[in-house]
Amino acid sequence: MIRSLFSFGLLLLSHAALAQNPVPFQIFPDQVHRDGPLLILLADTWPSGCGGTVSVDVTADVIELNAISTSGDFCPAAVTTLYELIDPLVSNEGVRLADTVTVNYRLDGEFRFSRQLSFAEQPNTTVKLQTGSWGSELANHGLFLDRQGDVLTAAMFDYDSEGQATWYYAVGRIDGTAYSADLIRYAEIQCVAAPCSRAAPQRMGRINLIFPYENLLVGSYLDALESPLAQLYGTMSYQRLQFDRSAGLPPGEFCCQTIPDLAGVWLGGIPGDGALADDLGILTIRYAGPDSLGGDNGRYLFEAFAGQFDAGQEPTVDDFRFALTCGAPDYLCRMAGAVRQDAACQVEFHHSDVGVDRVNVPALCDTDSGQVASRFMLYRQDD
Repeated sequence: MIRSLFSFGLLLLSHAALAQNPVPFQIFPDQVHRDGPLLILLADTWPSGCGGTVSVDVTADVIELNAISTSGDFCPAAVTTLYELIDPLVSNEGVRLADTVTVNYRLDGEFRFSRQLSFAEQPNTTVKLQTGSWGSELANHGLFLDRQGDVLTAAMFDYDSEGQATWYYAVGRIDGTAYSADLIRYAEIQCVAAPCSRAAPQRMGRINLIFPYENLLVGSYLDALESPLAQLYGTMSYQRLQFDRSAGLPPGEFCCQTIPDLAGVWLGGIPGDGALADDLGILTIRYAGPDSLGGDNGRYLFEAFAGQFDAGQEPTVDDFRFALTCGAPDYLCRMAGAVRQDAACQVEFHHSDVGVDRVNVPALCDTDSGQVASRFMLYRQDD
């Protein structure tokens, strides 16, 4: 599937979030089960702007991913993103995989990467997924997700090939960070003998979702998206829509909020782990506008103060704890200042690490006895 060039905002966000694993494909979930989903996220670059196609060949012992570039006299860009979420078994239902399987990936016949996977018995930890509306880079298209335990229902809203609104519904179990389920399509009944206004259900296609981060998901569909534009987009990244944002924050795009809303009252800091004393406390984080060093380039500043301060209260210099700058082009938030009193800590995290009410990311602290790996945590206290 040739990737659309119309909008790359959320695609860049998802690529930045996955850049910590610079391999051309990843397998979801972490522990693959025989009776659960097996999804492969292929994230690479086509050698030309004409894109290409990906084929999948499956035997009992090997899964072959073959990406073939499309040749053409004119390509719209020098480089095009290769980004597909693949269910390798969907067209190979008769194949029973061996206990250990090799996954190979080739681009234009050149070997690029290989990995072995084995089926596991131990369960995965179910991802912390927020219920709500999720938007993609495709306009007038979205998902509404509702999670109860490890059961997830997904309602997808789109348009058919004739431009008529339609929606799909799926229900299934999340396996760690992966989800795959049948889609039921609902569309207006074509009346023959009498008027009718109800929608008729029809089993149609599959939905595949992975959850690499708490506030980011990637989805692909089989025999579901009918509109030509939706099919052109293929695999899509989604971010949870946030309708209630703090005053003063720059507006986000329809599909996503480009700057995470960190303003508010949090319980946060770097907890103790033996080498470090516990440092969690109440913090008030305020949006301070464009960063003086990079605001013109889309970076924005948040300031954190120790204690809880209402809108009419002003903290002092002594209350300052640290600052965070967030924004383009890498969609990272970086910390500056004294997050701790007894150690200098380095913290940076992707926008997609910021959930609705929590942040929990790695931190590296320099102490008198050496570097200590820890965590930076925020838990929202206000509504």
